[in-house]
Amino acid sequence: MSQNAEQQAPLRITVSEVKSLLDQGKSRKEIAEHFGKSQAEMQRMVWSHPKLKNLKAKKQYTGIELMDDEDEAPVAEVNNQITDAVTQEVATEEVATEEQPQAEAEVAHVPGDTVNQDWN
Repeated sequence: MSQNAEQQAPLRITVSEVKSLLDQGKSRKEIAEHFGKSQAEMQRMVWSHPKLKNLKAKKQYTGIELMDDEDEAPVAEVNNQITDAVTQEVATEEVATEEQPQAEAEVAHVPGDTVNQDWN
């Protein structure tokens, strides 16, 4: 039985080691996997410690900066095409309006007609 006890030595986890892993950006789940324990065991034994309670992984900055190297021209081209199409459509409507004859009506004065009388 002493051999079995020696083989089952308790896992020693230090507070500083856990804090170091948190500083590296490791999540609680990743830390549990690191030590080969379940999240429930870690919650019960590690995360309930006063010095580790409510500590979260620090955000890690990857050192990647994404730069947009594409031209803005495609958007400008589309805007120009839309503007040209609208301008052309308006001009076509104006030409069509000018070509249509304007009907003018003459109002005849009918004696005794009360509709066309001046009310002043």
